[in-house]
Amino acid sequence: MELYRIVFIIISIAPLLLGIKLYLKHKSFKKHAVFSKGKVINIIEKQIDSFGEKTIYYFPVIAFKDNKGEKHEICSEIGEGSPNKIVIGKSIDIAYNSKNPENILTKNNNNLLFPILMFGLFIVFLGIGIMK
Repeated sequence: MELYRIVFIIISIAPLLLGIKLYLKHKSFKKHAVFSKGKVINIIEKQIDSFGEKTIYYFPVIAFKDNKGEKHEICSEIGEGSPNKIVIGKSIDIAYNSKNPENILTKNNNNLLFPILMFGLFIVFLGIGIMK
């Protein structure tokens, strides 16, 4: 077998393992998830260094009460390129981990797109590696 095929087969393992890990993490989160309503109470501006270029992103701070009645204020991990896309006072659907209410997902990041993309990359690299 040619060296490039072996390299592509080995490379295909990384996205497969990453996709499986992310899927299992998402599945575990869903197992302990509690759905609730949150409210955007603030916007935090963060400068992100992306490929050597500094870009400003805006992250909503979400307030909600857990099933025990305790109030939490969490900065979302999903940012926007414009502060105009975030509306202070807006009510949003969230899911939080009942064991760790600080771990939340908003409707915007509640999907399996990235694990699916990783599995797709696995298929592509594996296909290149085994094609004759």
